[in-house]
Amino acid sequence: MDVITVSGRLEARTAVKPRLAVICPDGEDTERFSILRDRIRQLEHELAEERRRCDLQEKYIAMATHELRNPLAAIHGTAQRVMRTTNDEDTVKRMGKTRTTIMRMNALIDKTLYLSRLSADTLEMNSRLNDFRAILETAVAIQSEITPGHAIHLEFTQDPGEIICDSVLMEHVFTNLFSNAIKYSPDSPHIEVAVGIRHGFLVTTVCDFGIGIPERDRPNLFRRFMRASNAVDFRGTGIGLSICKEIVDLHGGAIGVESVEDEGTTVTVWLPI
Repeated sequence: MDVITVSGRLEARTAVKPRLAVICPDGEDTERFSILRDRIRQLEHELAEERRRCDLQEKYIAMATHELRNPLAAIHGTAQRVMRTTNDEDTVKRMGKTRTTIMRMNALIDKTLYLSRLSADTLEMNSRLNDFRAILETAVAIQSEITPGHAIHLEFTQDPGEIICDSVLMEHVFTNLFSNAIKYSPDSPHIEVAVGIRHGFLVTTVCDFGIGIPERDRPNLFRRFMRASNAVDFRGTGIGLSICKEIVDLHGGAIGVESVEDEGTTVTVWLPI
């Protein structure tokens, strides 16, 4: 029997079946073996039920996110048309806020869908050679449209070239990191992003100058639904960093955080090249 718990999920590496060679010359261990066999059968049943529940949950979330995206896309398109056809400054401003809200809702939908697929181990990766600079620039463009009041400064100390990755998942990772950096830096207008190559890894740092993270909270930052104790006044779900970590792990990389409370936070992502 090879059953393990990883990040709160029950996984089975092999089928759960009794593989015991039992020798009972006097019959005294027969009852003990019978109890163990029944327990194994119970575990098999519980595992099958857990898989069924995960499948149902994923199907429901996929259906719900699809139903949510359709009206959001329609509203987003209408807002864009109004902005193109009106000269009224107040209307343009209100439509801009509408588009920003929709983009934030779509980001939350993405997180929900990724969380569901990661929990069920059904997240599919479409890995191929991708231009890493283009991935980061796309993530910057997405975040800049959501939060135009903040500047994200990209610095490439070396040309990152191409890496093997899923570009959509990587864009999600860095958009989420940029979003966090901006969210928790309300009084700082800029974020610094540096990209270089070290020891066979493409290393990207995202540095903000915000509220920082209390030392006692740092060991649990990548746990699902974990939020720092000084973040209670900021909107959030506590799933973003955990999703980022799992996606980076799937790419064979690593992610780490350094922070000083009231001074800022630096998140570093290592990806193999």
